[in-house]
Amino acid sequence: MDELRTPTGSIIPHLLLSTIQIITLITPPFTYRRHTFGTALVLIFLLSRIRPHFSNNMAIVQPFVLGVSTYLSVLEKVIFSDSRGPEYHFWRVDQPAHEALCFAAFGFRKLRWALSMQFNMRGIRWNYEVKNVPLMQKKSKTDYLSKQLIGLLYYFIMGDAVSQLWVYIFFENESNATTLRHMSLIWSFVGTLAFGLMPYYVIQIQYVASAIIAVGLGISQPEDWPPYFGKISDVSTVRDFWGKYWHQTLRRPLLAFTQAFVSGIGVKRGTPTSSYIQLWLAFLISGIIHAQSLLMMPCPVQVSIEWQIRGVMSFFLFQAAAITIEDFFQWFAQKLGYKPGWITKIIGYCWVASTLWFSLPFIGDVLLHMRFGKDPLLNSSPARAFIRKLPRDSFYK
Repeated sequence: MDELRTPTGSIIPHLLLSTIQIITLITPPFTYRRHTFGTALVLIFLLSRIRPHFSNNMAIVQPFVLGVSTYLSVLEKVIFSDSRGPEYHFWRVDQPAHEALCFAAFGFRKLRWALSMQFNMRGIRWNYEVKNVPLMQKKSKTDYLSKQLIGLLYYFIMGDAVSQLWVYIFFENESNATTLRHMSLIWSFVGTLAFGLMPYYVIQIQYVASAIIAVGLGISQPEDWPPYFGKISDVSTVRDFWGKYWHQTLRRPLLAFTQAFVSGIGVKRGTPTSSYIQLWLAFLISGIIHAQSLLMMPCPVQVSIEWQIRGVMSFFLFQAAAITIEDFFQWFAQKLGYKPGWITKIIGYCWVASTLWFSLPFIGDVLLHMRFGKDPLLNSSPARAFIRKLPRDSFYK
């Protein structure tokens, strides 16, 4: 077993950060509230990141790793809400406008409003719903729950199969592979695909299970739980992959922060210069968020912090570069009078697949060295027996 880094941080700043987010949203409006809590949110966040690694128990660490998304969502709503506060600007679509202005500070109704807004990062059925959320057809509760139960079973089966494949390739063979690259062409693709699909299925399992519980208990309605991801068949550019297919939980805060930046440096909004500054800055922020999240997680001592950061940042900045390149070729094709057709779609699918195949190992190798996914989703499954019949000696041929 690999020796893990010794935790040097404390859980207290992370608990404070979680607590201050709720307090920020349930306090009454007052002069300089935005400045007071905005500053507190930033300072406590920085304090929690000075020594982010506070435990080698992933079950304890994971909620705080995932909490970075909700933190950015709360920070954005606080600092960009002007003096009237989030209560004036955000409300549920089935409730009166500015509903929270009528709630007593620190009361149950305001707490429920705050928690609902904090964890509903896509703004589903709120007045700030983000773009490109998949449409949700109105369904009866019974119909919705039955389909979600079938979906949950499917995601468990597929998630386990991908997990078993990952373990077999990288943790149960003599080669002791520590990279997604330098394998045979086929196994490099399969390994990279397995790495990309694992978080997809885990997220789907968590999301669908949460939807079943919430709708089943009557806490929310089926309309509150549209699909978490778009349709992969609609993705023929890297821009569409991140902007329409992948979950949109960070879309609103990243857009707000990058727009504020370009306005602050005097770049006119809506221009190509503004668009590409925002593009690169959004992926830079995403890279920083994911990199600092990795530093909170258990990690073998032989894996350097610098290498972790470099791998994560390389992956995210490559996405911005790929989008910039594809935008140029699309512009050039339009100048030549070329009209998109089915051939363009096929080329687009190949382009997206190849860019992800090339770039995922940047971050995949980091997580592989961190022993990510070394334990399968299920210890015993039909997929395990089938996958172990694959020839081990073909990985590097």
